[in-house]
Amino acid sequence: MEHLYSLYDALVSINIPPDRARAFINAMERDMESRLASKTDLQLLQARMETLIARQTAGIGSIAVAAVGILYTLLKLT
Repeated sequence: MEHLYSLYDALVSINIPPDRARAFINAMERDMESRLASKTDLQLLQARMETLIARQTAGIGSIAVAAVGILYTLLKLT
């Protein structure tokens, strides 16, 4: 939040009226809140990715076991 005060001071120092500088800061803050990821957002994303990786690993493991079983069966038949 401190950076917003610095930006406000910078805008006012270049002769932007205080009310317009404040409106700009408020609009920018709302935009940042709606577009940027928070720490919680990133933690949720990481948890979802870990779940997806675990599911994919289990799926690939199942395919590998099935493939080995099929190969074993085919070798026994020949």
